[in-house]
This record gives sequence, structure tokens and C-alpha cells, in this order.
Amino acid sequence: MKAIKQVDYLFDLLPGPKTENWKYTNIKKFLTKDVLLEKNEKADDVDGKKLKKNIISINSPYLILFENGLLNKKKSIVPSGVIIKKIESVKKENHSLHINPKGSGFSNKPKDSFLFKNGEKLDNLLKINNLCNTPTYVVEFEPGFVCDEYIKITSVFQSRRSRLNQQRILFMAHPKSNVKILEQNIDLSECSNFNNSVSEIICLQKSCLEHVIIDSAKQNSVSVKSFFVTQQEKSHSSFYNFSLAGKMSRNNYHVNLNEPQASTNLSGFSCIKNKSHIDNFINVIHSAPNCKSSQLFKNIYKEGSSGVFFGGIFVDKNSQKTKAFQQNNNILLSDSSSVNAIPKLEIFADDVECSHGCTIGQPDFDAVFYLQSRGLRKEDAISILNFAFLNETFKNLSSKELEGVVRNLVLKQLNLKNYS
Repeated sequence: MKAIKQVDYLFDLLPGPKTENWKYTNIKKFLTKDVLLEKNEKADDVDGKKLKKNIISINSPYLILFENGLLNKKKSIVPSGVIIKKIESVKKENHSLHINPKGSGFSNKPKDSFLFKNGEKLDNLLKINNLCNTPTYVVEFEPGFVCDEYIKITSVFQSRRSRLNQQRILFMAHPKSNVKILEQNIDLSECSNFNNSVSEIICLQKSCLEHVIIDSAKQNSVSVKSFFVTQQEKSHSSFYNFSLAGKMSRNNYHVNLNEPQASTNLSGFSCIKNKSHIDNFINVIHSAPNCKSSQLFKNIYKEGSSGVFFGGIFVDKNSQKTKAFQQNNNILLSDSSSVNAIPKLEIFADDVECSHGCTIGQPDFDAVFYLQSRGLRKEDAISILNFAFLNETFKNLSSKELEGVVRNLVLKQLNLKNYS
């Protein structure tokens, strides 16, 4: 396929406002038509100073570094008990996944999946990732693996021309492993890229996974990150997604609680400005009895920024004793900002506890007035209340160090440096 036809085909595949799950995010509006659809290539020498300026610094020696979707073995430091393997992906024009039909392992060749109630079939970004023959990396955590420190997974994208950058990672948490991951995607390019990442995650029996994403680096690129997660008996996962910058970002979480007593918590916030756009799409599927899930997302929009939150819960007819909670709260700080919030519950079982709530509003001006009466400027009063509003989403991080890092990023974003 010639380059110009590849680009046209890419744009034809991209979802538009007529696609139900993308009706409030027109991704084509944020992309340049000259984006190159080519096989991933090794990045030019990464600007170390620029990378250091944008990377989150925590006290952990472990790093898995990807540059333009390709693993940099020399700069990666992997703890004992973690194995990384490469699969040469087969070019496929479909919505297939490497996760096997039972959600218990990976196959080398991607196959049709039915684990996510057609969520994968409606995701053309997954199809684009399959189509472009991206190298696939399997990251396995051996049975009983325990590491108190976060394993940093840093994905750096850098190019001289606007291009499509792809990444594909498969994570396998073996039984009784305890895994903590801090992930960052950083684009150092001067041009505007389209970065499309797909991660498949399997949590086997009694495993525990904490996965944190922090988007704080200023960049002029479009980013789509998709996660397909399946969990086995008594496994637990916690996903945190914190967005403070970016031209346009879409985060897709598809989680299938596939066996009894599995549980997941998904939390996050957006605190954005300068006409940025953030779209969080959450799809939690209860496929077995006695499973628990919770969703908590809070967002602040100002200076013409906008956002979307879709929170879906599906409870299968055999999933009795399900407990599912969902909450989404939004604050608009300017007349030019906007948000679309879509909570969705589909329940086919009788014995369940499910709830959802959504609010959209402005700061509590009675509370603002009270703080002003105590000597604070109005701007600081509003910012302090906004900080308290977001605090609930990151206070349960397992690391006090990382909690402090996120707190300082929020304080800086809210112009509250003197209150750190």
C-alpha cells in the first residue's frame, strides 16, 4: 500500500462523532493529515536534559525504557523475577488480541476475543495497532514476585516529522505476585504526532497489581492509551490515571473480572487548561460472582479545556453478589470549558449492590467567601478548594512518596506552590 493510501486508510479507520463511543471526541480535529504511517523506527538520540525535565523522579532503581515503541535494553534496569520477551507481531486487519479466550495466558498470534462484550470490536485504534505490525513485548512477573518499589515504564516518542507511533505491551502477573508500575508517555518531538499504545494485562490467581499513569509533560501530540485487562480468582488491581497536560488524550480501560472474588479500583483526575481535551472511557465487566469494582474520577477544566467521562458497568446474569460503585465529579472554572459525562449501568443479575453518581458544577462560593474572610485571596481560596476536591483520587496510593509527587504536581498546576 502506497504511503498516501495508507494515510487515507488510517483516517478512514479513525472514529468520528458518529461513532457512539467517540461522539464527544473528534480525534480527527486534533490530527494533522500529513501524519506518516510507517513501521516504528529507532528514535534519534534522546535529549537527556529534556527527558530528565519531564520524567517523574521517584526513589526506585527499576526502569523499562521504550523509545518509539522499541525496548532499549541498555538503559533498562529490570528486577529479578521479571522476564521481558519480544514477539514479532503478525500484521492483521482486525480487532484481535493476544489474550486467550479464557483470559489465562497469551498466544503469539493475536486472535478474535470475546472477553470484553464487543468493546474490542468497537475499538478501531486496536485495529490500527494490529495493522501496523508493531513489535510486541511480553512482560512477565514470576509467581510470588514481590517488589516494594515501583517499576517505571517510560515510553519516549521522538521524531522529526509528524508520524504515527505505536506501542504494544503484554503484562502477565503470575499467581501471588505483587506488582507496582509507574507509567509515563513522553513526546519530545517538536512536531505533532499521533501516539497509539495498546496494553493487555492478565492478573492470575491471588495476584495484585497497582498501575499508575501520570501525564504531566507538556506536548503537542495526540495520545490514545488502551488497556484490556482480565482478572482471575481473588486477584486485585488498582488503576490510577492523572492528567495535567496534553493536546488531546484518550484513556480506554476495559476490565473483565473473569473469576469469583476478583476486584478492581479505577481512580483518576484531570486538571487541565489551555484548550486541552481529556477523554476517559471505562468499561468494567462483572463475569463472575462475588466480584467488586469501583470507579472514582474527578476533573477540573479551565481556559477552554474540555473533557469526556464514560463510566460503564456490565453485570452478567451469573454474577450474583456483585458490588459495583461509580462516581464522577466535574468542576468548570471558565465559561468556555465543557464536559460530557455518561454513566452507564447494565445489570442482568438480581442480587447486586450497584450505584453511580455524577455532578457538574462550579466551586462552592460560600466556602470561597469563608476562606476570603480568613484573609485568603479569592484565587487562592478557589485553588485550595479545588485541591481538596482532587485529593480523594490519589490519597490511597500505596506509596507516600508518589502521593507527595502527585500532590506537588497538583499544587503547581493550581498555582499553589507556597502551600506545598
